[in-house]
Amino acid sequence: MITWSFPCQDISRAGKWKGITQGNRSNLCWPTIDLISKMDKKPKYLLMENVKNLITDFSDDFQSLKFELEKLGYYNLVLVMNSKNYGIPQNRERVFMISSKNLDQLYKYKLPEHLELKTTLQDLLQSINEIDNYYYLNPKNWKVAFGYVEKFQISEWEYVNKKISNCLLTKDPKSLRISTTLIIYEKDRNEQLLLLQIKNNGYSLFPIEIDHTQFRVLTEKECWRLMGFEDSDFEKASKVVSRRQLYKQAGNSIVVPVLEAIFKELFKNEIIK
Repeated sequence: MITWSFPCQDISRAGKWKGITQGNRSNLCWPTIDLISKMDKKPKYLLMENVKNLITDFSDDFQSLKFELEKLGYYNLVLVMNSKNYGIPQNRERVFMISSKNLDQLYKYKLPEHLELKTTLQDLLQSINEIDNYYYLNPKNWKVAFGYVEKFQISEWEYVNKKISNCLLTKDPKSLRISTTLIIYEKDRNEQLLLLQIKNNGYSLFPIEIDHTQFRVLTEKECWRLMGFEDSDFEKASKVVSRRQLYKQAGNSIVVPVLEAIFKELFKNEIIK
């Protein structure tokens, strides 16, 4: 089996919107297919992952991608899976494509059963005494971030307009159940945060109410937890890469329990032995 993907910048809702034919990043899917075509012994199975936008707003591009795989003798099964259905409190839809040369085996595959969401976003947050000042927003930025919400008052904690990156600000922190989709960022933390909030895009560093007067962004460790990684995995990575890279690695990853569910179903149906 080959597991593969390609950059999503040209197809994601927060990206360039150039597609996989005109974009200069997401078009890296084609060299992958070319590589497979030149293999003397082609893999029995392929597993691709990318953003859901690939099969919605760029469906024509996606059909071209599947057609090239079909010419190599592969049948393709497309799945859309959301992390919140597999035990992780993150609203993260991703498309997976399983490709096989054996159509009968591919017919055996079933979408992994959904799991009850027993963990909330609140459960994954670090305690206040673990958070240093780096993660707190400067009060002067609040008005900028929420300026387009009419009559917004710091003293009135209600469910604020969901246009703010689908983030709910409330008096009760326990209502923080599911996070928005984690993505990567490339600019300064606060500048990028405010820019994406105003543009109504999902973002990993959305505001969390702490004590009615302060907001902070998600920490790197919290982002890794929201991708299904163990804290021990995070601690190892944090020793060798920067804070910014830790955020990027979280945003670029596949949610671990989702990938586990896919493979368990493959083994259960004896598609892979």
